[in-house]
Amino acid sequence: MKVTRLKIIAIILVIQISGFYLIYKNAVQPPVPIEDVKSDYNHSVKQFYLEFVESNVAFNRKYLNKVISLTGNVTVVQDSVIVLNNKILCITNEKFNDTIKDKTIKVKGKYVGYDELFDNLKMDECVIELL
Repeated sequence: MKVTRLKIIAIILVIQISGFYLIYKNAVQPPVPIEDVKSDYNHSVKQFYLEFVESNVAFNRKYLNKVISLTGNVTVVQDSVIVLNNKILCITNEKFNDTIKDKTIKVKGKYVGYDELFDNLKMDECVIELL
């Protein structure tokens, strides 16, 4: 009787440990790099901003925390922050110098919201492509 009880306890422990391992493995996964994520939307900066001006509530419902590709002209470069057409603020993980200023680029990043103070739309985790 003792042997069967020990076997049952051992089986229950193995099942519990396996369950905890599977939960841990699936819950603690590293984030997928933005380069590997397919864009949900592709727009020019002008289209994107005009859609925001029409209805910012509907715009935020549609685009908030989505991966978006935008094509526009670089107007400001400051370390790892790039501004497109004076309306889209892109935060990157790389640092840039003024050599990309006034060039047309494609940016892929996550839209995180509107900044009322500076009157621009913000994107995070941006990846830059020169056109």
